[in-house]
Amino acid sequence: MANIGIIGLGSMGLYHCDNILKCDNSNIVAVSDINRNGYETLINKGIHDLNYYEDPIKLINDHNVDAVLIASPDSTHFDLLKNCIISKKKVFCEKPISLNSKQALEIINMEVQLNTQYVALGFNRRFDNNFLNMKKIADQLVIGESLLYKGVHRNEKAFYEANSAFILNNTSGHDVDISSFLLNSRPMEISVVGLKSNPLLNDDCADLLILNILMENNKMASIEIFVNARYGYEVMAQLVCNKGAVEYSNNKNITIKSDNKYYSKITSDYRKYFEQSYLDEMINWTSFLNGKQKLKMATAFDGYIALKTTETAAKALYSHTFEKVNLINTPSIYL
Repeated sequence: MANIGIIGLGSMGLYHCDNILKCDNSNIVAVSDINRNGYETLINKGIHDLNYYEDPIKLINDHNVDAVLIASPDSTHFDLLKNCIISKKKVFCEKPISLNSKQALEIINMEVQLNTQYVALGFNRRFDNNFLNMKKIADQLVIGESLLYKGVHRNEKAFYEANSAFILNNTSGHDVDISSFLLNSRPMEISVVGLKSNPLLNDDCADLLILNILMENNKMASIEIFVNARYGYEVMAQLVCNKGAVEYSNNKNITIKSDNKYYSKITSDYRKYFEQSYLDEMINWTSFLNGKQKLKMATAFDGYIALKTTETAAKALYSHTFEKVNLINTPSIYL
């Protein structure tokens, strides 16, 4: 039975707590946040013997904590991950791994020196059954060899006041990761074009972006990111192969025909569409902690690839040309 400490009890932290409670092989024994609201929420759910720490480093150093889940703001991930590795504790971290690829490389170097993968990243689309079916079709060459991933990622509205670089880093990481995952390939070069959907946005805030990525092994990806789509949350994907194509949309819901209208209902809450994948991701991690499953989650190196690519995307947006991603070779512990 693994004892887990949670850092960050905002909406995602509490959401992950709910999924841990559905796993029969783990306990939540400690939490850390800048306020006690989330702690009190968990107490009210009947979680007893729960330690509260205002300082997350004290949680990491708690000898009763076997593993750590990080759902705190992006800016905290790097230092918290370093402390988890120093303490030799397995850690589930929400994306991104850090704020920049230099920090991500430092995390990778720490793992390489210890010859152990401590970090598992929350790229949950790898656990979504629709994407897994697409990957199975591609890997088994059912419709030939995969050539092109086409993705669409739309949010109802941006979560934060942001610039283009932040949007690329915070939002498109999922899309870069799933394209690499499905194509079994790594980005080599990227170009980006973008525009503002609303003249009231900051000058440096292209909120509708198109990423075109040249991948290794003669593959490509084309991704639309639109963080102010207004109508709701939607993800669509198509994998083009040399003998056919397979596609997916999270909005394949019941269609209503009434009063001269033809429509289906959607939501702005992305978790509604990926509810099962978030649970399956947590089942995999907690089972891994207890030695019952092989870890299938994204690694620190996967996080580095996504972050280096989105960093380069921001550069390409302003250079108006393809920019080389310049990834390091994959260390042996990630092969």
